[in-house]
Amino acid sequence: MASDQQLGVIVLWTDTRPEGKKQATQHLHSVRGKFIEDNQEFVVFCPADAKAQDPAISGRHIVFNHNRGWTNVLMTQLPECQPRNTVGATAYTPAIDQGLVVFASAKHRWEAWSGDGAPPASWIGDILAYEVDGPDITFDVTCSEQANQGQPAVSGTVVVWQEARQAWGWSDYGIFKRDVDMDPVPVRICRNKGAAACYPAICGSIIVWQDNRSGNWDIYGHNLATAQEFAICAGPGNQQLPAIAGQTIVWQDDRNGNWDIYGHDLTSGKTFPIYQGKGDQTQPDIHHNVVVWTDNRHGNNDIYINTGKQY
Repeated sequence: MASDQQLGVIVLWTDTRPEGKKQATQHLHSVRGKFIEDNQEFVVFCPADAKAQDPAISGRHIVFNHNRGWTNVLMTQLPECQPRNTVGATAYTPAIDQGLVVFASAKHRWEAWSGDGAPPASWIGDILAYEVDGPDITFDVTCSEQANQGQPAVSGTVVVWQEARQAWGWSDYGIFKRDVDMDPVPVRICRNKGAAACYPAICGSIIVWQDNRSGNWDIYGHNLATAQEFAICAGPGNQQLPAIAGQTIVWQDDRNGNWDIYGHDLTSGKTFPIYQGKGDQTQPDIHHNVVVWTDNRHGNNDIYINTGKQY
């Protein structure tokens, strides 16, 4: 989700409607969006016989996955959504902020493959980046032959990701960061041996993630300015998939027996429900005071929005 001075608030999602798809295709996913102020829906990319999914947006720039047996990250620009250019090969889970695109990629392992037998350690991902207004090349944020890195997020020039090292065990994920302008090497933010810290998000100096050090999923944070870690929500049930904008963090929460959307204000220290209702509300995102989420209250997955800060 993003906003533009002329286009207003823009929401994107992965969609499985059949319109625009080849009959009997196995690749139903496309990327669609909506201009909220104009109530106008639009197609970002709907390949007839391939997948387009996992969109991210900053300003007018959109990045997403394109997969037809090989997964790449593509970029396009509103309002035309043409042309589309590849910014990352063997790549997935893109994120973008301002002019920096980041994504996970197994590109280095595939390039090193001789072609005989299985590709070596192709399941190990690195984090790569691409500057929208820079040279038309990607560069390494982090690269390792022993660590699997994924789920990157970015704010300005600071990139965060989850990382598992084989010595820890693949369930032992930690959170790492690197300021691509300032940090010569990655910096570890959180590691809980025997537990997982994963799915990070970042806004400014605040990193948030989901963490199961206590046996269920909670939301934790880290302030880069003070180098302090803090619990955001360590209550009953599971809290997962956090997103952050300014001083507000949102997540999906099953403390009531199904998934609802909750939030936390860092300034006041208060945790509050954003939406509690029938069905499951999951995968929230936030921009300024606008919150969106996936909602199956009517039996299938739809996109809902809360445009007023009533929480």
